[in-house]
Amino acid sequence: MALASNNVENRVRLAGGRFYQNVRRLLKRCRHRQREEAVITPDDVVQFSSVLTLEAPEREVESLMPAQKEHEQYRMAVHHFGLLGTFGALPLSYTEWLIDRRYRYGDESAQAFIDIFTHRLLSLRFQAWQKYRLYVNAELQSYQALPAVIAAVAGQLTESKTQCIHPACVGLLATPIRTMVNLQHLLQREFNMPVSIHPFKGRWQYAEQAHCCCLGRSLLGDSPMLGHAYWDIQSGFHIQLGPFAAWQHAAFMPGNEKHRRLTQWVWQFAGPLLSFSLELLVQHSGQGNMLNGSRRLGWDGCLGDTGDSHIQRVYLAECASPYAV
Repeated sequence: MALASNNVENRVRLAGGRFYQNVRRLLKRCRHRQREEAVITPDDVVQFSSVLTLEAPEREVESLMPAQKEHEQYRMAVHHFGLLGTFGALPLSYTEWLIDRRYRYGDESAQAFIDIFTHRLLSLRFQAWQKYRLYVNAELQSYQALPAVIAAVAGQLTESKTQCIHPACVGLLATPIRTMVNLQHLLQREFNMPVSIHPFKGRWQYAEQAHCCCLGRSLLGDSPMLGHAYWDIQSGFHIQLGPFAAWQHAAFMPGNEKHRRLTQWVWQFAGPLLSFSLELLVQHSGQGNMLNGSRRLGWDGCLGDTGDSHIQRVYLAECASPYAV
């Protein structure tokens, strides 16, 4: 009866009799119990052994026995990939001899000695299988190498902590052609709020002295331009964030963390030659944004009523490119 109960328990613990998946699930469960950031290996959790049988098994794992004491390990009996048994690396004569020693003399010392090498062989085999399966590494290790690998392949690997790229956004930065729609998706994922972008935002640009016409020495149509300023609609665009709650908008004001991150993301995506303006749609409840002595005009207060929508529009100064004249 005791043997039957053990078999029932083993069937419950095993996952289809497959070696790699059973070891993977066992290590994952033990890592969650320990709650440590250290890398966990089969040597820390389970002890592998071969099965003395001359039959052709239908599954790779015969049984999985739990630890009887606190500091003991799980014990897994494996048919495949070992040294003994029908699928073992050693000749069948070794298995026959060990079976004879067990049932005739009750001697298991020789099998225990061979299982030392069996355990090492199976442990290295699982680690070699794990090495090239990144999803298993993510389950059993605290450090996830997959985001860095994806960023490196796309040419977007960076050491800056503020510019840690989400794996889902790497493809948007890897393409040579950067579109307005991709930038909108990137900012929406990064800041988790509605974003709309309006291209061709015009602004006045001042030309250098060498590009301006001088009376008596230049001809209209031959010289670069007449005057010292021109209206440019090609090098600027407008970003609209929100609507969002009133308590969030302070982080997007100039000098704060989210405003700095937004500027870095836009320059990394669009390049340093373009400039952009920013508009915040701040949603207030009722008259909560009226000037009452404790609010600042243009930051968290406004003149008059915002209407039924209770949305205050905050226009920030234009974020010029680092190479702007």
